[in-house]
Amino acid sequence: MMRDHKFVVPKDASGKAEVYGVLSRNQLSPEAVKHMQEESKNGLPVSEVEFRIVADGVEIAG
Repeated sequence: MMRDHKFVVPKDASGKAEVYGVLSRNQLSPEAVKHMQEESKNGLPVSEVEFRIVADGVEIAG
């Protein structure tokens, strides 16, 4: 997530990246985990914990 939607990073960007911002840890509800599992296309298990970064800036080398 980009703070205040002031910038974007292309989905196809690649290379080593440094991200500046705030990292938060969120406990997902059982309903949210179930919903994400149903939406998963690869069938991998979904964690009950989500880590999210609200970025102030991203620098990509490469």
